[in-house]
Amino acid sequence: MKYLINESTDPYFNLAFDEYCLENIISDEPYFYLWRNRPAVIIGLNQNAYGEVNLDYLNSHGITLARRVTGGGAVYHDLQNMNYTIIGKGPSPEIFAEALRKLGVDARTTGRNDIFVDGKKVSGFARRVSKNQEIIHGTMMYDVDIETLTKVLDVSGSKLQSKGIASVKSRVTNLKDYMPRFSSLDELQAALQDILADGDSRMELTPEQIAEVERMAKEKFATWEFIYGKSHEADFVQKEKLPCGTVEANISLYKGIISGLTFSGDYLFDAPSEELSARLVGLRYNASAIEEALSGIDISRYFRSTSKDEIIALLTRQAGAQPARRLSLALQIGLQTRKVASLVFRERIEHDARHEMLHERIAETVHHISRELAELVHRKIEGVHKFLGHHLVHETSDQFILAALGSAACGTRHSNQGQNVEYQKHRICHHSSTKISCFQAGTPRSCTTEAPSTCRSSTTTAT
Repeated sequence: MKYLINESTDPYFNLAFDEYCLENIISDEPYFYLWRNRPAVIIGLNQNAYGEVNLDYLNSHGITLARRVTGGGAVYHDLQNMNYTIIGKGPSPEIFAEALRKLGVDARTTGRNDIFVDGKKVSGFARRVSKNQEIIHGTMMYDVDIETLTKVLDVSGSKLQSKGIASVKSRVTNLKDYMPRFSSLDELQAALQDILADGDSRMELTPEQIAEVERMAKEKFATWEFIYGKSHEADFVQKEKLPCGTVEANISLYKGIISGLTFSGDYLFDAPSEELSARLVGLRYNASAIEEALSGIDISRYFRSTSKDEIIALLTRQAGAQPARRLSLALQIGLQTRKVASLVFRERIEHDARHEMLHERIAETVHHISRELAELVHRKIEGVHKFLGHHLVHETSDQFILAALGSAACGTRHSNQGQNVEYQKHRICHHSSTKISCFQAGTPRSCTTEAPSTCRSSTTTAT
């Protein structure tokens, strides 16, 4: 099998390398590469970072947190764990299990996405389909620090905690104990490289391609928005174990309408669930409306081996719903400000028709913030201002959000460098480039508690 060489131990670069190869190195025949990460926790594409990782332990021990582009659960990597990636049309993890068997280990693929030796897990893998080819990537535990693994993944409600650390240690194992002929992981990796390559040729990325991988690592995989920003808050959560794995539906409603929907959890998929969520946002929250919207949709693309009826039941079974955990004031404001800021800086205006669409989206977001946070901002406006001042990186977005939150405060004055400022009158000005100007504070005037409705009447101006 043809192969690439990736000697990086940077988790962000390596995950970007995976995505770049899947999207751009197209091959009818599978190809592979072996790689390692410095100590890191890698969460699945649809997982909530706050619910899957012991962040206090992770941060205090210098462990990197990263998010991959495939589904499945959180895994711990260190330099005594080797990862493998196979990309092509119809690749199989059995290729890797067979290579281990050739080295004298009775490795067997079992369950949804695991490789076992002697009844214990030594490897977990995940997969994703894109551009008519598939990626399979997985771990291989050689001499991983099991104690660190259990502590960094030990969070309330996790699979690890529910089964107990002692149980986890009894269910996973390191291959070092089964392969005494190898004195190090370096030796084992070289042997696996030879078996998998089987004399085939090496593929190489150009310097320009490597530079693109580095850009993706910096601008996507290493960003707060990608790692934490996909961890959504919701009005309530429906959770169920389905054929694809454990799925959580995070649902937000406004007057009986689905105003927000994200899927998270440890499950297998072929296409991102955002495509499905987009079809359902804006619908009435009832089974018939959801069923009609999903008519003709292949649900198994988004939730492998799962039926449409199972997803509808997950979404509409309110009896099992769990109320969303209330986040701290600072985190609520942080998440909401990022939501609006992303609208400001990421939208690309191409046609006049999109000006109006973007205007409506921003106005609706601000209105939603006003309703949810008015009381909080009213009580702690000075703390909010201080928080925003430290967390927003661009003056324009700072002014934009302060004005938006000022509207939620409904006339409350607060201190801004010794001056009293009253945010009441706002306008959104769009530019045909990628920049959008801030809400502009008008002349202070009185404001009633009905102010949120006036926030929606902003004037749009294109230049």
